[in-house]
Amino acid sequence: MQRLNQAALFLSNTDLPIPEIAQEVGYSSVTFFYKKFKELFNETPHWYKEKHKQQGI
Repeated sequence: MQRLNQAALFLSNTDLPIPEIAQEVGYSSVTFFYKKFKELFNETPHWYKEKHKQQGI
């Protein structure tokens, strides 16, 4: 859960690509990262990033 919260911060505050963020927080599989992120946040990392980019959060 901590790794996914850290990933959410990266998604909101950086322009790093999602595979790089997944690796940065300790996931070697981007597919597994997507699955776990969606379980916790109920949306994919891509949509999370887009939503926060539009909101300027």
